[in-house]
Amino acid sequence: MVDFSDLPLFNLAVARSARDTGIQLVLERAGNVFVDRACVLVESLHAGETLLAEQWRKTCVEHGVQPHHPNAWGGLTRALVSRGIICPTGQFSQATATKNHGHRYELWHVRHTTAHNTVDE
Repeated sequence: MVDFSDLPLFNLAVARSARDTGIQLVLERAGNVFVDRACVLVESLHAGETLLAEQWRKTCVEHGVQPHHPNAWGGLTRALVSRGIICPTGQFSQATATKNHGHRYELWHVRHTTAHNTVDE
């Protein structure tokens, strides 16, 4: 376990490093099966759409694709970005999931993809 007790309270580089470490750990524990299945679902069912992450999370749950821990959903977003499946729009919208209390979150565009290249709409 990583000990963060000696870290300064306000340091962007340290904060990003801690975030990245946490995401990596939760994704390792989630395994490739969850991430791979979720990426296929998002790519195939939401291609061309602009949406909040909560919307693809709902799609995954409806299709029986769920991680071992809720923190893996954030890691899924990172995997979708790194695989070129989604890209940020710079726009925000309020979440509708009651647990998110109407918080504003980034809207993502799900790209249309082919086997050999990625094409934005």
